[in-house]
Amino acid sequence: MWTELLSSAVWEIRNFGRGDDSAQNVAQAQVEQARYREIETMDRISREIVEARSQVKLRQRPIETAQAAVKAARRSYARNRINEGQGLPIEFMQSLQALDQAQREYLRSVTDYNVAQFRLHHALGWPSDAAVATPAAK
Repeated sequence: MWTELLSSAVWEIRNFGRGDDSAQNVAQAQVEQARYREIETMDRISREIVEARSQVKLRQRPIETAQAAVKAARRSYARNRINEGQGLPIEFMQSLQALDQAQREYLRSVTDYNVAQFRLHHALGWPSDAAVATPAAK
């Protein structure tokens, strides 16, 4: 009986139950804020994934072009190399420089592609060390 009377007194002290309403409103507002933060986080992650995926696709194209340039430069190098005193040194040097430039461009293209892939993996939440499994780790 005392507990019922005490409960009643506490209810009346909290503005005739209005204190409960405002406490519920505060709790509801906090829940809504948490939901909005969750949605904002999901949107950010989705945007990062879409951007990273488009970068992977974009970085894939120059690799093929660079591979073709390396093949052409190798053919030119093979035609212009000096064998047994045959061939012109200037043409050989130009073909060697073209091959060097083509290989550097290919390396840059592959590196850019790898960085884009890593960013995509990171955006997807994949651990960066999972791709580098060593025999000792297994």
